[in-house]
Formats: sequence, C-alpha cells, structure tokens
Amino acid sequence: MANPDGPISFSSGFGNQLVTIEVGEEKQQFQVHRDILTASSTFFKAAFDGEFREAKEKLIHLTDTAPTTFRDFLAWLYSRRLGVPELDDEDELEENECFYCGFNCPGKSIDPEEVKKARGALAAYEGFPQLSRQEEDKIEAALKPERNRFPCLYVFADRYDVHALRKAIMDDTWYYYERLSSYPDWAFVLIASKNLPIRSPLCRYIVDQYVEHYDIEEEHARNCPIELGIRQKLPLEFVFTILNGLSVLKHHPKVSRSGRKPLCAYHEHPQDEASIQACAKARIENKKRKLDLLEEEYDIEVELAAEQKTKRT
Repeated sequence: MANPDGPISFSSGFGNQLVTIEVGEEKQQFQVHRDILTASSTFFKAAFDGEFREAKEKLIHLTDTAPTTFRDFLAWLYSRRLGVPELDDEDELEENECFYCGFNCPGKSIDPEEVKKARGALAAYEGFPQLSRQEEDKIEAALKPERNRFPCLYVFADRYDVHALRKAIMDDTWYYYERLSSYPDWAFVLIASKNLPIRSPLCRYIVDQYVEHYDIEEEHARNCPIELGIRQKLPLEFVFTILNGLSVLKHHPKVSRSGRKPLCAYHEHPQDEASIQACAKARIENKKRKLDLLEEEYDIEVELAAEQKTKRT
C-alpha cells in the first residue's frame, strides 16, 4: 500500500485478520481487513492497534454513520475509486424536473421595476417561509445520506481521519463543478457546514464558490420550496464567513473576482511551489494508473464476450 491513492495490491503482504464495524443505530455489521483499515485512518489505527477495548474485541460501533456512507467508504477503501453516482444524478433528470421534490418547480426572474420600488437589496429577497411539519419532513428526507452521498462521505473521512478519501472527494467535487461552472446546492452546503470545521478544505471551497459566483438570478431559477427551506437552516458561522468574503472583495481593490482557485488550494499539503508541483505530478501519474486499469478491464471484458460468443456458436 505504498501509494495511498492507488488501489489495494493483494500481494503487498497485509494480514488476513478481520475486524467488525457496527454502523448506525441498527448496528449493521461490516467486516474489514484490519491492516487495510488501519493503514488508511489514524482513528482506526488507534482503535485497533492500541490497548483499547476495541483492539481486544476486534469490534467498534460507529453510532453517527449511516450504512450507505460506510458502504461507500468500503467501496473506496478496497478499490480507491469513488463509486458514488450522486454528482451525476442531476445530469439524468428530465427537463425542468426538480432534483429535490421530483416535480417541475417554476422559477421567476427578478423584476427590475420591483427593484426600483424597493430601493434596496431586499427587492431580490422574499424572506424565509414558515415551514409546515410536512415540509420539515420533506427537508429531512432531502438531507438523508442516500441522497447526499458525497458530502456525507467527506464528513465521515473528516471524522475518522481518512486523509486519502478526503482528498479524493475534494478532487472529484472540484472537477465536477469546474466542468459545470457552478457551485454546490444548499443540501450539500448544509451537510458540510453543519458537520465540518469552517476551515476544512471542503467548507473553504464552498465558501469561495459562493463568494465568487453566487447568482441571485440563478437562485430564483431554482425555486423549489424544499431547497429554499434547507437554506433557512444554514449555520450562522457559514453565513458570516460568506459576508466576510464579500467584504474583502468590496474593500480591498487588489482582491478581485479572479475565478476558481486551483485544486491544490484545497489540498492539505503545504502551499509552496515545490509541494504544488509534486502534487500535480502525482495526480497525473495516478490518473494514468487508473486509465491503465480501465484499459485492462476493458480488454478482459472483450475477451470474455468473445469466448461467450464462441461457445454459443
């Protein structure tokens, strides 16, 4: 396991001892190779390699983790691939279909005449609605780990100190929104800002995107009452961090809206030039390894398909 970002090599000599992880209130059990788990997380290393009860019983209970999230973690742990489809889900929606409620949520543009009448920023703001119990239940459902697997998996990686997983999620998130020229939705933001330190890489990324690119016209285009209800629950620290960022842009002329920061700005390595170049080189090499693996898998599938065709004939 010399390369923390690469797939597990089953010839690398790790032991075959298994440990049991009980997840969630229902205590769903998962068995994991201890050496692989402890090599990836300082939390699990301390738990299973020390003198604690968990090391003797070879069992630990994670009350704050959903089974969906832990399954996603295991998929990454053994393959070093993020098999989480969530960031592509919105691409599969039908035209005008809302990601949150599944219906067509018509938006509306800001009326310039209303702006003139109001003579202030509140012209573009309708205020928080009073949420019914039914709407609260819908919001709770919209925030479940099954629907927000990327931010929930990052929270897990932060909570249990899985550095390579944090980096992998940060990389995929950055590339995804770079491709769309967009920023995370309110559910993503709420889960991250409520469960992570505001200076964590993912929160810093979200803050930067909202400070640089938030568009009230786009906000009105996304007029789902469930999503707007989620917005009401944002932590004050996150809101004030956004205000601070906007103030910096306003009062410091040398700081401009310069676009998206490079990916390495959200990595946990030192930000000197040598470290950034080394990270970029490692990232390219890792992508090449992944492409080589995909090519090998493709060749195997083609070969198997040819064999099956020969047998049928």
